[in-house]
Amino acid sequence: MKEYIKNNVENGGFTYGFIKEANISLNYLKDKGENITDIIDNYRNVINLCEVIDRFDKSQFIEDANAAINTLKNYLDNGAITPLSLKDNEFEKFDTWYKGNLYRNNIRCPYIKKINNDVYNFDAYKLNIIKNYYINKGGNFITYNNQIYKNNPRLYLSKGGIIDGHFIEECIIKETEVIAGDYIHKGAIKIDASCIHYDKDFRLFFADVRNKKVNVLKRFYNVKVYYEDTFKKIDIRNFKNKNYIK
Repeated sequence: MKEYIKNNVENGGFTYGFIKEANISLNYLKDKGENITDIIDNYRNVINLCEVIDRFDKSQFIEDANAAINTLKNYLDNGAITPLSLKDNEFEKFDTWYKGNLYRNNIRCPYIKKINNDVYNFDAYKLNIIKNYYINKGGNFITYNNQIYKNNPRLYLSKGGIIDGHFIEECIIKETEVIAGDYIHKGAIKIDASCIHYDKDFRLFFADVRNKKVNVLKRFYNVKVYYEDTFKKIDIRNFKNKNYIK
C-alpha cells in the first residue's frame, strides 16, 4: 500500500489512527481512477485538527469529544449555535446593492440577508452533480460526478428532458418564521442535479421540476421562479453524457 501521507506519529492517538485510515482511503480511491489531490489536502486539514485533539488528556477529552465536535459542526454548517431573531437590529446598519435592490447582511450569518422587507437565505440549497453533459468546443476538460456547488447556484428546471428557461436561485424565509423570531437554519438542502458544460468557464445546472428535493425546498421557503429566454427549449438528449473522463 502506498503511503500518500507520511505517518511519523508514534503508535496511538487520533493523528496516528486517522493517517492510517486516510492512506487506506487514498489507495482505494486511486485504484478507482479518481483524482485524489483535493482529497489529500482535505485529509491534511483533518490531521491538523487531530494533532490539536492529541494534546488533550484523552481520558478527559474523549468523554466530551462528540458534543464538542457536534457543536463545532453546527457552527460551521449554520454560522450560529443559537437561533436567529431576524429582527432589524440583527442586520447591518448600512446597505449594499444586489440586483438593483438594497440589502443588509445578518451580523451573525452573512448568508442571511434582508432585501427590502424580505429575509433571504443564500445558503438554502447546494447542488450535488450526478451527471455531466458536454459540448465539445475544440478542447477536452475534466470534471467529476458528485461535485458540490454551494450557496444557491442558479438552477434551471427541466420537464420531459427540456429546459424551458425557468430557474431558481433565491429563497425567502417564510414570514411566519421571521415574525416568530426564533429561526434555526438546519443546513443547506442537497439537490441532485446535472450540469451542461459549454466550455471550461461556463456551465449550466439543471434538475427536473419534479425533483423531490426541489419540492422540499419549496416547502421550507418561498422560492422565486424566474424566466429568461437565453436558455429555453434546450433538449438534453442532444448532449453527450460522460459520467467520468480520465
